[in-house]
Amino acid sequence: VTMFRSILGGLLWLTATRLDLIAEVCALQSQVTRAKVAHLRQANGVVKRARQEVGQGMGLYFQKLRPPLRLACVHDSSAAGNTRHYAQEGILVLLCEDHMDQFSREHEHILTDDQCKALGGRCHILWSHGAKTKRISYSTSHAETLAAVSGLEAGTLVSVRLAELLYSPRPPTLQGLIAQQERGVRDLPIDAYTDCRDFYELASGDKNAPQDKNQHLYVLSFREARMSGRVRWMCLTPTESMTADALTKTMIAEPMMKLLTTGTVQFYNQEKHKMVIRSLPVMSEIEEHHFDMDDKELIRELSKPVHVSILIGYDDIGDIDILVFLFGDFRWLR
Repeated sequence: VTMFRSILGGLLWLTATRLDLIAEVCALQSQVTRAKVAHLRQANGVVKRARQEVGQGMGLYFQKLRPPLRLACVHDSSAAGNTRHYAQEGILVLLCEDHMDQFSREHEHILTDDQCKALGGRCHILWSHGAKTKRISYSTSHAETLAAVSGLEAGTLVSVRLAELLYSPRPPTLQGLIAQQERGVRDLPIDAYTDCRDFYELASGDKNAPQDKNQHLYVLSFREARMSGRVRWMCLTPTESMTADALTKTMIAEPMMKLLTTGTVQFYNQEKHKMVIRSLPVMSEIEEHHFDMDDKELIRELSKPVHVSILIGYDDIGDIDILVFLFGDFRWLR
């Protein structure tokens, strides 16, 4: 047991730069209290594989990026199974070059192979996480929702910290930092990536709210993040190009290996599963009835023309009074 724990401790340090080993190390961690010889052999196998790949240039790359920049929050989850009684989530927060301005935010886009290149490219790994989920899930959809919310929390934290260094006045004010946390950073938007169509449709309002109360709240919180501007684009990607998939399962995944050997991330279409992206215009005020609308209804409401009527008059002492009617409301301006 002592030898197993010693090897496991060394592997945990190694996963700081070898993200492809995280899933195997997490599986071994769950056996610490009931370790057997088979688990020790499995740990030795992970060490052997890591040594064989020395010299292949695997690690973290920090190539020069050209502004404007964005954060890509890639999240995935694997449900419980026969060998594991809990869900495992994987999250990557990547700093990427922003080439998403070519897409209109008022429509859903099914991307061509050439357009998929805008979603990837050179990137810096700023946050990586692969571990047993801290919250109980009752379905694959629920597990994916929990991973999305965890990814949003991590992405928001990274965004605020970078904005404090790069985009805030010196010194940054407390009010400014709170506003960035609640409304997002305009100069450093967050794009969320998922391979779960069920969660994608829940977060965009295409599906009715889930029956489970906990999942319902998490879905609403993610929808609020989209309305407020904390999440700019929501991207549905094929599982084959889901980079975070390697953080949840013991596997050798091409997207993860490409990220660790070239410092680039790549998303691509499959024959029966195209990349789909969707966004919402930023809403200054979010009301309860907005959560009952899908994306198309929200965009339709926000695009309605604003009718303004102005009446100008003079009071008894000669001051000008202006009465403004806006959507049936009125205000006096002096």
